[in-house]
Amino acid sequence: MSAETFHCPRGPGPGSPHKPPFDGVATWRDDGTCSYCGSMSPERFFECVEAGNELVPTDKNYKVYVRHPNPIAGKITIRQSANYQPGPDWIEATPEVCKQYDWTPGEGGPYWVLPSPEGPIETGKFYFQHLDEAGQVRFIELLNAKRVKLAYPGHFYVAPFFIKFSAPADAG
Repeated sequence: MSAETFHCPRGPGPGSPHKPPFDGVATWRDDGTCSYCGSMSPERFFECVEAGNELVPTDKNYKVYVRHPNPIAGKITIRQSANYQPGPDWIEATPEVCKQYDWTPGEGGPYWVLPSPEGPIETGKFYFQHLDEAGQVRFIELLNAKRVKLAYPGHFYVAPFFIKFSAPADAG
């Protein structure tokens, strides 16, 4: 997406579990996600919200999942791996298999993989820390205009950290 670097707000800082050598510098990958934390970019997030895609609430005030159409639906990819052969359809992740499916194993091994087709819906994550103040205001405006589609139960379990509720008006 962009080779321009930025500081990932989920990177190291006061109270962060992330330690050096990561210095917080990240880029937006070609798929529109942060190279450090994997969050959707704010631009991609708002595209999904404004297209009516569903946001899945979490019990965290900094994170939401986003269900959206999968651009590679039907493509055979590696979506599951194990360090043993769980079943007869699993194949060993040889260098040839890894190259065929453009899959990179983690350290250790050997690995077994289950090639399968991508589904029609993909679930991405979005960390609200990636919104600047203007993005936070924009999200609140969309929420107030009822243009944000929330999955079950239809509301946030915990409001995003930047949303403050006013006290109810005195009914007296």
